[in-house]
Amino acid sequence: MNPSIRTPDILKMAGAVIFLIAGFLTWYSLEVPQIGSDDVNAFEWFPTGTLPWLLFIAVGIITALVVFGVLKSDTFPVDRVVLGLAVLAFVLFILRLALTPGVEGVSDEQLDEIGAEVTRGIGLWIGLVGALLVLAGAVMAFLDSNKVGTTTAGSYGDGYGSSSTPPPPPPSY
Repeated sequence: MNPSIRTPDILKMAGAVIFLIAGFLTWYSLEVPQIGSDDVNAFEWFPTGTLPWLLFIAVGIITALVVFGVLKSDTFPVDRVVLGLAVLAFVLFILRLALTPGVEGVSDEQLDEIGAEVTRGIGLWIGLVGALLVLAGAVMAFLDSNKVGTTTAGSYGDGYGSSSTPPPPPPSY
């Protein structure tokens, strides 16, 4: 195992793989009595399905490139970019989760009259797990990269992690 792999990196990469798989599973199912059913996946809706899918996978790929040394994290603020991508993807995905799709050209009242039912599928719930893992990893990595330097009781530092002698006393007047 690569010693540079941190817990946030594992969370981001694992969550991206889970979301990758979830994108191909059933997100919503329409069941109409005596007619049949139809299932759709993430690729039915671009802004709230395909786009978050692409963004979460991009987070996983960027993280893997940094972990395996292909992309240097000192060239640009990787953790900030990854956090931004993860938050945007998560918000779009939550919108998809919250909004139950209808059937084009058919009102909700007409669906109720014939006994049709739109339900959330397993892919949406598995996607939620993946999305939460990616978001948690991105937040943890961002918070970890923005630690300015911690000091313990009795130690002194310049705020950037280096310890030195205590500051001189103020001048007397």
